[in-house]
Amino acid sequence: MADLDTLWRNRSDDQVSAALDCLDDYNEDAQAIIRAEQGRRGLPPPILRPTAGTDLSLVDVSIRDELPSTLAAPLTTVSMLALIVTVFAIPVASYRLFKRLGVSSGLALLTYAPLLGLLFVLGFRYVAADWAKRNRVAVSLSGPKPLHG
Repeated sequence: MADLDTLWRNRSDDQVSAALDCLDDYNEDAQAIIRAEQGRRGLPPPILRPTAGTDLSLVDVSIRDELPSTLAAPLTTVSMLALIVTVFAIPVASYRLFKRLGVSSGLALLTYAPLLGLLFVLGFRYVAADWAKRNRVAVSLSGPKPLHG
């Protein structure tokens, strides 16, 4: 048993982490030693991957723990910029294409409908929030409700 302790102490963090990912391949004594080594080094728990017959309600399928926090903010920013560019670029490109194809201006302007709809919803949200604040009511999908207090 002491030889097994020494063996796992001399292994790298990557080797211990790899062993944690396939812990079922080891006997109970080795599993206990690998877990102890994980605790001694402060390594994160293994990422459980679902296998055939796994109850998926017990598996955390979020990417949150796998995504380094240093990437989360830049990815969110890039995603939002891509969404904004897309919301504006598609109607502009569609309008230009329709004009080049000889479609009437009125019909070509319909390509801006999704953008106008989004702007309307955002504007309405702002106006509704301002109105609710001035009239001391909470606005929800079911309608306005008076604030108590």
